[in-house]
Amino acid sequence: MRTIISIALSALVGQHTDSAPMDGPSASRPASVTYLWTSVGSRPGQHLGIAATAIADLDSDGFSDPVVGGIDIRNFSGEPGIIRAYSSKGGSVIWEQSGSRLGLSLTSKIENSAVAATRFFSARTDPAYVYGFQWSAPKLTPQTVEIRSGESGSVIESFSVIGTPYLGQRAFVIHDLTRDDVGELALSDGKASNEDSQKLVVCCVPTGKVLRRVGGRERKDSFGECVVSIDDLDGDRVGDIAVSAPNRTTAAGRMAGAVEIVSGTSLETIMTLEGDEAFGHFGSSMCTIPKSSSTPAMLAVCSRGTANPGPFAGKVSFYSLPKLGREFEVLGIRQGSEFGASVAYFQMKAGSTKPMLAVGAEHGASSNRSAPFTQIIDVQQRALLQVEYQGGTPTRLSSNDPKVSDRLLLLDPMAEDGRGIIRCVSP
Repeated sequence: MRTIISIALSALVGQHTDSAPMDGPSASRPASVTYLWTSVGSRPGQHLGIAATAIADLDSDGFSDPVVGGIDIRNFSGEPGIIRAYSSKGGSVIWEQSGSRLGLSLTSKIENSAVAATRFFSARTDPAYVYGFQWSAPKLTPQTVEIRSGESGSVIESFSVIGTPYLGQRAFVIHDLTRDDVGELALSDGKASNEDSQKLVVCCVPTGKVLRRVGGRERKDSFGECVVSIDDLDGDRVGDIAVSAPNRTTAAGRMAGAVEIVSGTSLETIMTLEGDEAFGHFGSSMCTIPKSSSTPAMLAVCSRGTANPGPFAGKVSFYSLPKLGREFEVLGIRQGSEFGASVAYFQMKAGSTKPMLAVGAEHGASSNRSAPFTQIIDVQQRALLQVEYQGGTPTRLSSNDPKVSDRLLLLDPMAEDGRGIIRCVSP
């Protein structure tokens, strides 16, 4: 784990066509989907695509470029994690960096095209706990956050934050709360142990000064699973944030889930949205949708466990901003798919610019019932389009030309014996 090695890229670049028929009586769709390029991890257990974020257009092709993380989440192989920047045009690697426990969490847009990468578990916590293995480390430990150049991946600044050994498994850039023209960094510990309540730690970038530690209301409620910036709701002229707790028990029942709207000034809760059914996991993922000529600004909140049309079919609820009144819902069509496990807004050019939503599902693409997939919601029409892409956890690659469709990066980190596959598609 201490030795840094170079990772060879195994990539398939060019036009790739695949067919993934959907289930159900209304499942009409094109016979095939064309992927612009595909990249496969270089070794089993690399889990390429465990994290991804978009940065500036490094190669001047008109689209933002992705940075993708890969790490052995079991911590068995002893190989270092990687972060790798790709050209959105053809999938060639622009730069690559590797290091111990690097690549599980990425976020961007801190300043210009900088990337924040979290290193998990200090050296004194070996063997590292990840996803269910035995943990024997102290309760509080320093976690390292690195601010890296989007142009080269090299470290610009780094700082440590004291927290549980899980702190930083989720990282989000939020509003500039300190008025220094740099967005702040929110770190959560959604995998906290049974003895710990989840916390959201808001840090000033690039100093690493902790501005506030905000705790969940109950143990294991996954407070901080998703964090997004929203408009100013409390009238203090500072943007607020929405923080999800998808495993929280509410009046609707166990694990119904909730989303807290938190003041950007005081970081106190202004209001709370709650899921409407037990085990719905309201707040599994979220994103904002900007105002367009046809739709208001909205907050989209996903519930991967909703029971209609069957258990874990999933749904997406849309709330208008700034009042947060519920506008409409779109249901997943496949029982057990966990539709809504991830979500990303993008724009599709179809005569006029239209707001669209790419929604990732964890299970059930094609004949492989465990493979993740992505479906598209037409926000203007309030309808789920009958088209399916292989790979979940969509990431938006925005176009510099408003008349041109955005692209999507679709991630499948568990594919190919854990090598991981990432696919780029133009919807």
